[in-house]
Amino acid sequence: MTGSDDSTGAERSVLDAPDAGQKVIRGAAVRSLGFAGGRILTLLSAPFLLRHLGVVGFGGFAAVQSMIGVAALASEGGLTAVGVREYSVRDDRGRASLMRAILTLRLGLSLLGALAAVALALAAGYSTALVAGAALAGVGLVLQLLQQGLTVPLAAQLRFGAIAALDFIRQALTASGVVILVALGASVTAFLAISIPVGIIVGMVTLIALRGHLVLSAGTGRSELSAVARDAFAVVGATILGSLFYRLSVVLTSLLSTEAETGYFAASQRVIEMLLPFISLVNSATFPVLSRAAHTSFDRLAYGLQQVFDVNLVIGGWTGLVLLLGAEPIIRFLGGSEFDGAIPALQLLAVGIAASFVSAGWGTALIAMREQRALFLATAFGAAVGVALLAVLTPNEGAQGAALAVAIGEVVRALATGLALVRVRPELRPRLTLVPKLVVALGLAGLVALTGINAVVVCVLASGIYFGLLAVTGGLPPEVWGAFRALGRGR
Repeated sequence: MTGSDDSTGAERSVLDAPDAGQKVIRGAAVRSLGFAGGRILTLLSAPFLLRHLGVVGFGGFAAVQSMIGVAALASEGGLTAVGVREYSVRDDRGRASLMRAILTLRLGLSLLGALAAVALALAAGYSTALVAGAALAGVGLVLQLLQQGLTVPLAAQLRFGAIAALDFIRQALTASGVVILVALGASVTAFLAISIPVGIIVGMVTLIALRGHLVLSAGTGRSELSAVARDAFAVVGATILGSLFYRLSVVLTSLLSTEAETGYFAASQRVIEMLLPFISLVNSATFPVLSRAAHTSFDRLAYGLQQVFDVNLVIGGWTGLVLLLGAEPIIRFLGGSEFDGAIPALQLLAVGIAASFVSAGWGTALIAMREQRALFLATAFGAAVGVALLAVLTPNEGAQGAALAVAIGEVVRALATGLALVRVRPELRPRLTLVPKLVVALGLAGLVALTGINAVVVCVLASGIYFGLLAVTGGLPPEVWGAFRALGRGR
């Protein structure tokens, strides 16, 4: 890559400071709260959408959205990861050239991704309304990816409050748009076009947040573009398969099973899709510090990675527990009894989402260490197992077969990613001292379901028991306690 490897200014002091880890934890908490607030609004709007479109209509809507999601992943091209990693170690001149290259590549790739999504919708034989919706959603995709490219300096400066606000605004505007369109009796095409006005507004707010912090070079040479593209494509091969697998599973189910089973699986996957960004934001918050540590201090990298592993175990275990115990009220809230066939599918996917947290943490470390090839091989293996099982299980078992295939594929991916990390750097082998405590906490918390009380109350009680047991047994990472003690003192 071109540009100096010596970072200067405020970003360097922030990333190299002794309390950078605690700032990351507090920042991840802020982003989580912002994300949770936005997702609550999304959940509140989801019943309107599902009931308005129905099982078959929502299945088609979800399939097109999955295509746009696949296009977004392919178009993103690993540019965010490369951008944050390089921005964390470059000087001011190198950052200016880097940002121009990132935005140039994002524009070109997003346009190609949008065209590919429309072509795929046509090839799949979708209705005119869905094809038109795919085209409009493609325009929104271009706007969204350009806006996300602008947030690279915010991430490298650990300005997580600003990023959280932008995430919340996007989700709030989208949820409001859904409710308004339902009230107007809009068609599926209109719902797929919501991302256009949302993208324009969020982009304008992002530019305001970046005043005084965004500097672009007067020009970007071919060497910079090719270097960024080469590094980004290496990262995308390692990262896209995991997220793509979740989204592609809906498309494959629509081709391998009935419309009703596709609707059930799409509803269960809708819940998972709401959580996937949460996995990303928890781990992306650590990425600037891990990238800097991989560049300057192995000891700091090893310590930080252990903390990331422990936090992902705790959060992933709790998320899986809540989905397993609360699948029925979640699905009933979203779609009513018409979608009861999605309940067992969501319970199976709970196992997969827990594994996704762990693999995401290890994958973040591998990218920070520039070991994209090892991550790609591990992810490809997990995805291959999942796709093979989808082909075998979905035709006969429908939504439950598809969910089981996805869950197994995610567990395999997590194990393979951990092995890849150990093979690359045996010294980074994670300590598993938390695992027995976690298993006991999950088991005892899960016993609450045997009481037969309301499922929502079960989730609340089980969560309290889970975190209470981890706190008593010392299962919560010390950095977490330190971060929030400092927050309580106003630091």
